[in-house]
Amino acid sequence: MLRYIKKVIIKDKTKAEALTIFNYSYAAIEEILSNAVYHRSYQVSEPITVRITPENIEITSFPGFDRSISDESIANYSIRARVYRNRRIGDFLKELHLIEGRNTGFPNAIKALRENGSELLTFDMDENRSYLSVTIPVHSYFLKKNEQTDKKAAYEKKITDALKDKPLTLTELAAAMNYKGITKKLTNTVNNMLARNILEKTAGEGSVNKLKIK
Repeated sequence: MLRYIKKVIIKDKTKAEALTIFNYSYAAIEEILSNAVYHRSYQVSEPITVRITPENIEITSFPGFDRSISDESIANYSIRARVYRNRRIGDFLKELHLIEGRNTGFPNAIKALRENGSELLTFDMDENRSYLSVTIPVHSYFLKKNEQTDKKAAYEKKITDALKDKPLTLTELAAAMNYKGITKKLTNTVNNMLARNILEKTAGEGSVNKLKIK
């Protein structure tokens, strides 16, 4: 799980200390996973699943919240279980320092998310509460970075699509992409793609090189 955790340090000239934020709060993930192990039913054969995407981490276990916890309490993040499904497992997790005590999991996860500046958890269950999916959202700073990456990938695809049929000079490539001339963005992107061996140069007429997909 640690390999999916990323951090960034943001320096603010108006403040003495730099701000450190994580894409996902490790403390929140640890609390939610421990809670899933603690409260799942071991009579149900379905495993606990963890789904990781650039936008969120979704942890699903079976069943959902106990009926003693009202929908209103869940909506307000005031989650206090009155029935403990696996007391021995809870004691074992406490010995491993994975949980602090009963009814501390979600409050600790929410506290960790707030300290990281992340959005709070969302819950998904069916009417019978046969399952519980807890979604931990990625920090908005990293979401913006993902959007920038997607735009970069889309622009590079536009270049490779233009070069799909035949090699082109940089001027011809610009024209194929409906540019009036060679732009700085196109030049920088092509150079980057050449350095990454996505594109290569091939000899054209005279001394003019053409670009093609490698």
